Amino acid sequence: HDTIDDFAFVEYKTYNINTKNNTRITNQKLLNLYNLTLNDVKNKVKGYFTNYYNYEKQNNYINNITFNKYLETIEFSEITLDNMQLYIDNKNDLYIFKDYVISEGMNIDPNFPDLTIKFKLT
Repeated sequence: HDTIDDFAFVEYKTYNINTKNNTRITNQKLLNLYNLTLNDVKNKVKGYFTNYYNYEKQNNYINNITFNKYLETIEFSEITLDNMQLYIDNKNDLYIFKDYVISEGMNIDPNFPDLTIKFKLT
């Protein structure tokens, strides 16, 4: 039988390049360009997870669990400048990729059609 240990570790990496001088744009530089701080990013992403948490509680997908325990359960890790993966789409919106483990209920629920690992920051 396959176990979670039998699967490869998946990691998302993005690189933002300044095409004028062919250099990599750091996460801090991107945040500065969008007038965001690391705390802004953390709060925005936690806001998405707060909504997911409240939805799951309301629909009895989870029982007596605190928000912090919920974050542990979905394997949410703290966001740092070094571990965040930022992405700029073709509309010039900034996103962060944030990996986590969701419940089966949320995975099939029509109220979460945009459930993703990509969260809009701007």
